[in-house]
Amino acid sequence: MKNKIIISYNIVLAILFTVLFLNQNIGLNLAIFGILFTPYLLITHSENSKNKSALFSGMLFLGLSIVPFFHQSTYVFWSLFFSFFLFVGTLINTQNSYITKIINGIFNTVAFLEIRKETTSHKFNLKKYIFYFILIGISFIIGIIFILLYSSSNEKFAEIFSNITIRFDWIFTTLAAFIILYKISFSNKIENLTKIDLKSPLHLLKKKESLKNQKRKIQETQIGNSLLITLNAILIFYFITFFMESPELKSTTLSEAVHQGVNTLIISIIFAIGIILYFFRGNINFYKKNKSLKILSYIWITLNIILVFTTIYRNTQYIQFSGFTYKRFGVILFLTSTLIGLFTTFIKIQNKKTFWYLLKTNVQIIGTFLLLISFFNWNAIFTKFNLYQAKIVDLEYLMRIKYDVETFKKYSETNPLSEQIKLKIDSEYRFNQTERENQKWQEYTFNHFVEE
Repeated sequence: MKNKIIISYNIVLAILFTVLFLNQNIGLNLAIFGILFTPYLLITHSENSKNKSALFSGMLFLGLSIVPFFHQSTYVFWSLFFSFFLFVGTLINTQNSYITKIINGIFNTVAFLEIRKETTSHKFNLKKYIFYFILIGISFIIGIIFILLYSSSNEKFAEIFSNITIRFDWIFTTLAAFIILYKISFSNKIENLTKIDLKSPLHLLKKKESLKNQKRKIQETQIGNSLLITLNAILIFYFITFFMESPELKSTTLSEAVHQGVNTLIISIIFAIGIILYFFRGNINFYKKNKSLKILSYIWITLNIILVFTTIYRNTQYIQFSGFTYKRFGVILFLTSTLIGLFTTFIKIQNKKTFWYLLKTNVQIIGTFLLLISFFNWNAIFTKFNLYQAKIVDLEYLMRIKYDVETFKKYSETNPLSEQIKLKIDSEYRFNQTERENQKWQEYTFNHFVEE
């Protein structure tokens, strides 16, 4: 796209941004802007717009910009920000890793002093635009001063300008939006980081080694075998004692079991990945007599996977007994991420991958997973589960954490509750209703249209 066309579109989008968001809460406005902005960004980066990775990140950002129309939480907004930076970074270079894409996305959005791009299609002259900005600003300020001066001596002149309201917040919001929109319309990246990322190998290469290093390799293999045999034996004994425990535990016992299990798992996983990274860091991957070390490593990974599932089992018992909280949900996310890490570690050994591969792959899979789950309304899911499925319904505890007012209101209409809790639910429900009635169209959410 030509530079003049891009500037014209950015002016329109900047004005639209101000109309939609200035002094407004989030709702329909974000969905509208996401629907219009996503295809525009794809068009301005036409060289990568058809890439599957770019399209996926674009759809992810678009979806998350619509999610607050249906439900809102801090987690959703953090996910939206990260998906935006990921989208921008992917359009800059589709071959970069997840981490570099996000860093480049942030850099391209906020590093105003680095606005520079020279291609055959456009040339952005920062000094030129700063000069125009200063020129317009000075002219505007001097103009205001003289209007005020003349108004003091001419009533008719003062009457003409008395009904004109200058919205400085509107002007500055539009200007800031234009600068950011214009900047992300072009690809600016951290060159050194991008090059290092692209040049970092994903596969290990066999290197020439001295006789001394060959002997060391044999010794390390023997040490690795001995260490992994010991650790595997200890972990197997741990499982024997675990399965000998009573399957039914009390709430307090379950809480301790989950916390101890997570702590044990963290230490075990650190050791597991650390040991594997050390012994499979170089030429030992190509050693013909490393079969026993590989088998023992696979067993060690498998046992750690079983350890993850035992912790999942305990956490599930705890949730069924005492209900969902964000901390218990966080444990589930951690355990899921751990499973992903163990599977990718298995692939690293099997296919002779580098540590960079392990880091790059895990961040990409886990990062995408954490963004995708933000599409679900966890407040409503937790509240429904805690009220209708948990064995013990601790209403006072639920009132202290984030909960879904609509679900709680329906529950209070069909179940006996204390007057204090009923009053609090009714009060919050009426507050939400009043707030919804006073909303402007930009702030509308799905509930507003359902009630209509």
